[in-house]
Amino acid sequence: MLQSRSEVSELHCVKTAKVPLMRFNFNGISIDFPYAQLRVVSVPADVNIFDPCLVIHDETSQRSFSGVRVNQRILQLVPNLKHFQTMLRCIKLWALRRGLYSNLLGFFGGIYLAILAAFVCQRYPNASISALITLFFEKFSNWPCPRPVILQDQSIPSKNPDGPILMPCSPFDWCNSNITRGTIRKIKKEIKRGYDITKDQGRLDFQWCHLFNHFPFTESYNYFVRICLIAPDHDELQDWAGRAFPLVSVRFSGCLVPGLAVGMPGCSVPLLAVPYSLGFLPDFDWLLGWHLWEAVWIHFPYK
Repeated sequence: MLQSRSEVSELHCVKTAKVPLMRFNFNGISIDFPYAQLRVVSVPADVNIFDPCLVIHDETSQRSFSGVRVNQRILQLVPNLKHFQTMLRCIKLWALRRGLYSNLLGFFGGIYLAILAAFVCQRYPNASISALITLFFEKFSNWPCPRPVILQDQSIPSKNPDGPILMPCSPFDWCNSNITRGTIRKIKKEIKRGYDITKDQGRLDFQWCHLFNHFPFTESYNYFVRICLIAPDHDELQDWAGRAFPLVSVRFSGCLVPGLAVGMPGCSVPLLAVPYSLGFLPDFDWLLGWHLWEAVWIHFPYK
């Protein structure tokens, strides 16, 4: 059905993910379309996803519904929907430009940024959009980790010591985050930079574009690893890239000799990989950047 629409391109299924989904572009907009199964003959268009009588039998469908419920619940909890949506777009652009928008690599996922933005909007319901952005950086540059970020029930204990964020709907659960101590250091550094830029919007040299400058990747790392994936067709390449990118990053981190001062890898692009052609097969090409302050052996097995 989707393949027959002219607006849809780059359609492929990710069946083995924790939340099975279809991934495609619709008029140039990237969309992840999750799947859930209900044991009913038909589903009404106005189904109440918060209905306790809505029985979901399998864990996979439960996770799919959880994402939709979280999104809807966030919209119910923010005092000014327009301000929240505009602020979130700005924060996502900032995270994307600064190399912080990749859950697979241990940085922000979309739902994490939405909860953080909603948290600020709840506490400053009358603030302007520009003030909310500054307050976002101020609040989280001084956030006392590991205190969790919670929109509703403050009594739920934290399970994750590194950047815990609670999803605001029943059943209450923590965001399944890949954040590590290394990535959270980079996140804190970028948040502090954001606050330094936005805290005094009245100064003569203040410009919003400085906040959204691209992270200077090539100037920030002293060693680079180039990785290229090749597949027989585009669909297989998309699936392979989605699997290989986090695997390669984690494998390189795990193969470094323990005890040495090694910086966390940084990606040359914020999302997965960039298209690059060798001229004969579809392929992806990207770089991983490293800080190595001491000689280190890296063992990278083939399997």
